[in-house]
Amino acid sequence: MANVCSISVAPELVVIDGLHDVPAQDAAANAVIRDVLGQKTDNILKAVSAVGSQIGYMKGITELLSMCQVPHVATATNALAGTWEDVCDITDKGILISIAASFHNLITGQWGQQRITIDGTTLTIASRFPMTKGDNVNDTKIVQHQSMVYFFPFYTDMKVEHYSSAADAQGLMSNVAYLTD
Repeated sequence: MANVCSISVAPELVVIDGLHDVPAQDAAANAVIRDVLGQKTDNILKAVSAVGSQIGYMKGITELLSMCQVPHVATATNALAGTWEDVCDITDKGILISIAASFHNLITGQWGQQRITIDGTTLTIASRFPMTKGDNVNDTKIVQHQSMVYFFPFYTDMKVEHYSSAADAQGLMSNVAYLTD
């Protein structure tokens, strides 16, 4: 005597099972949890996206954190008067950490300036740093320091330049700290 069992699956269980299927790579749907989570092959995301998945964002965060290591420092001095000169010109991906400038032995009316370009876009031209008499002890020469702290990623290139109005510009020094992959 054979014992025959017949099992039927309720339609609700079939629907629940379908919700657990892995979505297509970089799926644009946002209807169920699987769409929001994504899959292992989703592309890296480094900016907010209307169709991004949590996997894509996690891959982007992981990539940025992997760049955290000992920073590089680029230094440039003595810019020629009236010309923008490179402090650093990086063609890689990385993170800009900080920029500092020092102006020494300049006289009243002279000034220095810095320009930052990341991924082909000029982000800022640091304001002029005018020199005024009386900024130091002997009231004849000026010493001024300025620094900006960033934690700004770049994906293709970063360029920092400096500019001086001084004829000899011997007092201008710029330092850039950055990380690269």
